[in-house]
Amino acid sequence: MMQINLLIYSSVSKRILSILTELKRKIRLFLFLLISLCSCISNELEHSLIISGTNRTELEKVLEHYKGKDMLKYKAACYLIENMQYHFSTKLVESYDPLIDTLAFRADSIYYSLVSELPDSLLSTKSLMDSLRVRDTPFREMVQSLVFKQPVVRTEFVNDLQRLDAGFLIAHIDHAFLQWEQSSLCRALDFETFCEYLLPYRSLQYYPIAESGADLARLLSKYVTTAEEVSLTTAIERYNTAVSRLHWFMGQYPFDDYIGMKELFFRGFHDCVEIAHYGTVGLRACGVPVAIEFNSAYRSLEGRHFHCSVLDSLGRSLTFSPESETPVLRNKKFADDGVMNIYRQTFAAQHSAPFFIRNRDEFVPEPLNSPCIIDVSAEIVNTVEISLDCRIPSDNRLVYLATFSRGANGLIPVTWAKVNRLRKQAVFKTVIPDRIYFPVYYQGSEPVSFGNAFMVRPDSTNRKGYTLEEYGVNEKLIEFPISLLRKYPQKPTMKKVADDLVGCVVLGSNDAKFATCDTLAILSKPPVPYYQDLELNNTTPYRFYRIKTTDQSPHANFSEVEFLTKRKYGYPNITTATPLPLSGLQSSISSNDALVRLLDDSLNNISWKAEYDKNVETAPSAYPTIDFKLPAAQVVTCVRFVPRNANNGIEPGNVYVLRSWKAGRWAEEIRVKAQNHQIRLKGLKTNRLYWLQNITKGKEEMPFVIDQEGRQRFVYLDSW
Repeated sequence: MMQINLLIYSSVSKRILSILTELKRKIRLFLFLLISLCSCISNELEHSLIISGTNRTELEKVLEHYKGKDMLKYKAACYLIENMQYHFSTKLVESYDPLIDTLAFRADSIYYSLVSELPDSLLSTKSLMDSLRVRDTPFREMVQSLVFKQPVVRTEFVNDLQRLDAGFLIAHIDHAFLQWEQSSLCRALDFETFCEYLLPYRSLQYYPIAESGADLARLLSKYVTTAEEVSLTTAIERYNTAVSRLHWFMGQYPFDDYIGMKELFFRGFHDCVEIAHYGTVGLRACGVPVAIEFNSAYRSLEGRHFHCSVLDSLGRSLTFSPESETPVLRNKKFADDGVMNIYRQTFAAQHSAPFFIRNRDEFVPEPLNSPCIIDVSAEIVNTVEISLDCRIPSDNRLVYLATFSRGANGLIPVTWAKVNRLRKQAVFKTVIPDRIYFPVYYQGSEPVSFGNAFMVRPDSTNRKGYTLEEYGVNEKLIEFPISLLRKYPQKPTMKKVADDLVGCVVLGSNDAKFATCDTLAILSKPPVPYYQDLELNNTTPYRFYRIKTTDQSPHANFSEVEFLTKRKYGYPNITTATPLPLSGLQSSISSNDALVRLLDDSLNNISWKAEYDKNVETAPSAYPTIDFKLPAAQVVTCVRFVPRNANNGIEPGNVYVLRSWKAGRWAEEIRVKAQNHQIRLKGLKTNRLYWLQNITKGKEEMPFVIDQEGRQRFVYLDSW
């Protein structure tokens, strides 16, 4: 009886709490209405109506539809219309093959018939996956055999104010309010948060608009139900599961242009932008408060990544990538991936953004020129506030911190600050430690430096908690020639490949099956990502040689292998060995004339093998051994090899440009065609930033310095 009473008490308590929460929301809305009832007409609203041109009638229909009937929806309509002036599409989908809609409806019906009665715990069972495979495979093959009419897509800049009609906006607003009222994840949102996280009909400024929230809900809400009490994780898992399964029904996307929601039934044409866009508008339509975010750059990679953030019950932003992740607070992957500053895309204009702070005609660079972004880096990664001396001759109101990029000027701006001309300072509020920054302002569209490049280093002994490590100061000329061996450091994944080779052995035998053999050498330390020798100290001739990997990592990740012998043996089956790159204080490169390469067949006949194909990105990784079979017993003195790597070393025949950061720009030092696997140069300096660019091919490059011993030290990912 006591247990039953407790259950009844718990149920009643939950009901009372629900009633009080709802009453609190209604009181808050009533007070909000009292304050704002007479203040909706604003200069921003009138300005938007003027911009709308011939579409003004449609927008006024929306206002009239709610005015005097539902003042909160009227206020929401005002919010949308006021801010629509900052949103636009760059492409308009005029039409596409109607057969797509028919097929998508059928695919959706097939999948829903399989999962509609299943609880979340059974959505990934083997029996369901088998049933799904039986249904989606023939459907996909049928769709892929069809030829569709190409969609008609017009490339044109069109402001939302001039395009969206009353029917679209009213349907969207009504649906957003329905979700606000019914979704267990949204009932506690205040009006301002609702307007930013649930009400907007778009996620990105420029993305084409095809469906309202009501349209999206017709497809997705049956999979992502939020009316009952549900966690954020469960709601997003439901979305991820449904969308990931629907992708398989119609195969590879057949068009080059976006057509709208039906794209969800295909694979391909679907990068992080589309994934985050659909995740945002789709989840909003199902009553999940979501916004889209992006990182302005990476510290060691090109490009940027779009993801989503969702509000939890405490008002905190949790991040995730739709279709593959569930939300996490301060996800460690952002720090591990080396993101630069992170921005949330808002619907409302952000008057603290550079777009509004700038002087008239002052240039604001991409990706910081949007009126609808806010820096949220501090919510996701550790940041510090720093103040820099700022004496610039122009009347610019803004200065920036840029980071390295292979693109124009070798820079990309990632955060900004207002210039305090009285104090001649600029305070940057969200600087991420262990990132390289270049302080710049803009003359026209060209960046101009106003200080030394620097990196913030955490320092518990400093009262600020950090120190600035500056480049370009206390430089020292290195008297001896320097060997440049790479344009980008060894990646962590490739470092693991090298680490896993430790313990590999070289065996010699006169038995093809190696039933009896001698161990000639053991690889005792991780190999470097360029040519090197493993000495065998062998004087015994063997007919068969074998490189054997360890049982713990049975993958022969040797990209290039050469079995070398001494020229004095006079063997006929030889050719020139690939020369070793030299570094440090050695004054010249040597091919070591005493050593030559043994061949077990002609070069033409063996070039198909991954270990002989001159491609350091390939290796016979699927196999645990590499065998070398000679026609007669011969002495192998050493093995010259390269571990599998990302091909960021120096390639003979490629043209390289060395640049250095001085006088506030990347200045070209020398342009040279590599003759071997290194570039030898004199006149380099310590603590100066250099950038070695391969202009023949390849994309990955990173700044580096030269240490006192004459070694390249990359600013990231390097082992110092």
